[in-house]
Amino acid sequence: GVALIKTEQLLGVKIDPITNKEVGIILTKEKGGKIGEVLVNLNTYKELELYLNENDKFKINRQAYYNDIKQAAITLNENCEASHGLRWNFAKRRMFEYGKAGYSYDDCLQQVSYEMKHNRANITKHYLA
Repeated sequence: GVALIKTEQLLGVKIDPITNKEVGIILTKEKGGKIGEVLVNLNTYKELELYLNENDKFKINRQAYYNDIKQAAITLNENCEASHGLRWNFAKRRMFEYGKAGYSYDDCLQQVSYEMKHNRANITKHYLA
């Protein structure tokens, strides 16, 4: 996942074919062992690149991360869903982006499923509920 990132995982910048915006590419390995690209905001990518120019690796302190998510939820008066809430938000946003790019609903489900490192389109529906 993205809990630990090393310089060799930074694959550069490209245009996201769905949004036509410039994004950074990070190669990740998920819990289930699947390897694939994660597209991130260009500013986030550049900050990570700068950090890795001066450090061997970027490692998330899980407890501080969870505390920050919890505090943000409290500040925004939202339910705290930990990291899974971020995946739900990603799935919903990305479904919208694929739809706006002209994909059918079923194709949106499948593509978002692939981006979330799943294979079956119906898994994406879980994140949209």
